[in-house]
Amino acid sequence: MDFSKNKQLKKVIQQNLQRFDNDTLLTNTLKNKDIVLGYITHTEENIFSSGILPKPIAIKSAEAIKDSILYTMDSYTGNINSIQESAKYGVFLLYNLID
Repeated sequence: MDFSKNKQLKKVIQQNLQRFDNDTLLTNTLKNKDIVLGYITHTEENIFSSGILPKPIAIKSAEAIKDSILYTMDSYTGNINSIQESAKYGVFLLYNLID
């Protein structure tokens, strides 16, 4: 059955779309709460970065960054924009370096 031309169904879907948008639901839930979202980095090659990173609390000098483990990380996995922006904080997780 082809529903692509069903105007009534399209109208019902449009009216209820936000009820099924889990990213928006989570974003709205996180707003104005003390939430810390994590992100991870990858040392493996050929993994692309995705998402955004939280704003830094402190920025070190270029020399200090070069001496840190973060400088050797090839990519990261962060959160989607709306979710990260709704959280107050972010934390760096080194899951791939833990035995």
